[in-house]
Amino acid sequence: MNKYLASLLTLTFACGQGADATGPRTATTDLVTSNGENLNGENLNGENLNGENLNGTSFTGPGMPVNVAYALFDGASVNGRTLDSAWLEGTVFHGMRNGHELSGLDFDNSSFQASLLDGTPLSLRVVDIDREDFPNSDVWSYLVQFRAGNGTWHPLCMDANNNAVYAIALDGRWNYGRGVPTGGDHVDDPSAFTFACKGLGAIAKCVFPIGYKPWETVNGVSLAPYHQACTRALRADYCGDGNSWTVNGRKIDLWDGIGVQQSSRPFWLFEAEWTDGSAACVTTQRVIDLRNVLGTVSRCILSRVSLTCGFQSHFQRGTLLMNRYQSPGISLF
Repeated sequence: MNKYLASLLTLTFACGQGADATGPRTATTDLVTSNGENLNGENLNGENLNGENLNGTSFTGPGMPVNVAYALFDGASVNGRTLDSAWLEGTVFHGMRNGHELSGLDFDNSSFQASLLDGTPLSLRVVDIDREDFPNSDVWSYLVQFRAGNGTWHPLCMDANNNAVYAIALDGRWNYGRGVPTGGDHVDDPSAFTFACKGLGAIAKCVFPIGYKPWETVNGVSLAPYHQACTRALRADYCGDGNSWTVNGRKIDLWDGIGVQQSSRPFWLFEAEWTDGSAACVTTQRVIDLRNVLGTVSRCILSRVSLTCGFQSHFQRGTLLMNRYQSPGISLF
């Protein structure tokens, strides 16, 4: 056993004792959510356009049957007519054609060009548009299909029962790499946007239902870094390198210092503090749990262990989010 880890395992669990969830809150949402390893429902095994995985088995979801990296505004069309320009305002598409602006429901029957992770071009089309109810009526979602090599169209996002799932459109793109310095990063690219599969990955979940809408501000504070920190937390991307240290469906209690989310499970175990780049700190108990499950813990995670992890004052020192997790095999509310 690593000597550093051995010493950590003998410490009395003090991490998070200072985490005070009773501070002033304005949140209207009290949410316990499930996390998972996918960033955007991507099937990292890879899949060909003929519907066959590279390992020879059929795609059975949930996720993307093709690994779309991002889509492009350039070349966007509506009803078969190419737009002069296109852009997003929040999650709503806008475009110009011959001096006339199109927006919102106008983009039903729109088409975009996309790129797979390996750079292969791909055609996408929107066949339906949906909108969440108030107070999330600024979240629009799109039923997107991709064109296979034989010309047939298939859902871009599918659930575990192979039912089509809507996607939220967000500005920029993400790095889907794992174990690399920029893995999991959001990339500000004005030429590109991302279709984030609803409920199938951290990108979409952190927008809705969690509420970190990157186009919004709260008391003058941009939610963009909070959204990115949320994608790290939901995937347990402690090192900020795209590697996930969780399993799908694991329950977490996530909160912040600006009132979007508040803690609702004070008896769960404190896990980590989060910035938009990685975990700011991790508790000893989480390291113990990881070692029990995986048999090993990376040096990167060990370097983030802190006995003061979870102190509420850390929200004033750069921490954006904190989270607790449900003790394995024990349900404490």
